[in-house]
Amino acid sequence: MRRLLFAAGAVAVASDDCAEEYGQCGGQGWDGATCCDSPGSDCVAQNEYYSQCLPNTAHGDPVVDLPLGSIRGFDRNVSNKLVSTFWSIPYAVPPIGERRFHYPEPFTQAWSDVRKAYVTPPECSQSGTGGVEDCLYLNVYAQRDLLQCQPQDRVPVMFWIYGGAYINGDGLGNGIYDGTNLVTKHDVVVVTHNYRLAVLGFNTYTQGPHGETGTQAMADQRLAMQWTHDNVHLFGGDATALTIFGESAGAFSVLYHLVSPPSWPLFKNAILESTTTSLSWFYQPKDLAEEMHQGWAGALGCPTGDGQLVCLQALPGTDFMNQPSGYDGKSPIYHLFPSGPVIDGTQFGLLDLPATLLEQGRFAQVPLLVGANKNGGSIF
Repeated sequence: MRRLLFAAGAVAVASDDCAEEYGQCGGQGWDGATCCDSPGSDCVAQNEYYSQCLPNTAHGDPVVDLPLGSIRGFDRNVSNKLVSTFWSIPYAVPPIGERRFHYPEPFTQAWSDVRKAYVTPPECSQSGTGGVEDCLYLNVYAQRDLLQCQPQDRVPVMFWIYGGAYINGDGLGNGIYDGTNLVTKHDVVVVTHNYRLAVLGFNTYTQGPHGETGTQAMADQRLAMQWTHDNVHLFGGDATALTIFGESAGAFSVLYHLVSPPSWPLFKNAILESTTTSLSWFYQPKDLAEEMHQGWAGALGCPTGDGQLVCLQALPGTDFMNQPSGYDGKSPIYHLFPSGPVIDGTQFGLLDLPATLLEQGRFAQVPLLVGANKNGGSIF
């Protein structure tokens, strides 16, 4: 069976041979990339974010051997450079079921078959009804000829943290955060990732291993940074030259890591695009955050007590993306921005307002680039 696909202004033909090779043809969503044959190329993949077929080359698909198993990505020719892309690499245990609300744990389950890293990852549960909870994956973009190169040939690494008010966003951004252009124009390796959002990513229902609370999403980011630090050399990246950068809530997150000592060994430079240092609805006092989360739980029928966590874990994930009816937070813009890192006073959480920590000189002493737009907050 063969069928026509219109892609990049040309006609591509999907074949059962390609379907057999990739096992992905004809589906929809993150695990349903469509495969096709195109004149003059090998099997290529088309998915929900990319309207054109993505050609592999005569070199064959790029394969990287990670400590837990091998992954297979795909190549694209961009500005006369061959860029290898690897999507959907797991970095944390899926935070589902009894793991909901808890701090992340590293993904340690090895695999024997070559893992498909050419299908887009699911986005985390979003404001509204989109996304899923099994979402802690990252993506790597690197020049093909640098994969597993010699140490002297490794290039700097850029680790992206997306914005979205901590209620929306993901590491692909409908293709906007595709790292291939940075890879080709600046000779870097780019890593993007997903972190949990809203109450699933910021809550006081659980504590981390060091007594921290309310910063689960920040711990997701740190764990993805740790994975990058430990593995990016396999993609030609230099972990000693790693820059974290982000926009809006992503920039708030970069600032968090700048004032969070456990993050300091994991990066050497930082870029903040439209950040804030002191707004209490993004950096939330612990007592107000606890009051908000208890009120949220009560509105969902899970009152304070020993059974509260189990009760909350049994509810649909969408209950934590949208404010419960009949409940209002104290923030003046609660309905827009209900979530953010909690100031719990701990080393692995958040010691104080970032502005205060900056004034006291308690931040990573690294090269820093900060940018903002005049009247940027007026869009709200």
